[in-house]
Amino acid sequence: MKEVKVSDLGLAAYLKAHAYPLVGIEGPPSRRLFLFEAPEDAILAYYADRDQTSARTLFAAWRDLRGLTMQAF
Repeated sequence: MKEVKVSDLGLAAYLKAHAYPLVGIEGPPSRRLFLFEAPEDAILAYYADRDQTSARTLFAAWRDLRGLTMQAF
């Protein structure tokens, strides 16, 4: 797995919902970048719509990451 920078909150929530490690957050609150340890296949699966994820799990991950965007680092 390699470190990937993600600006898309939907993709970041997908990676978090699949338990890929969030290793950092960069940028100002209005333009956060989430850094994950994730394989390229996971990102391709998200964009190709090849995976089924529980809506509750995905929304919980989205809510957690959205909260982190407002935090001062």
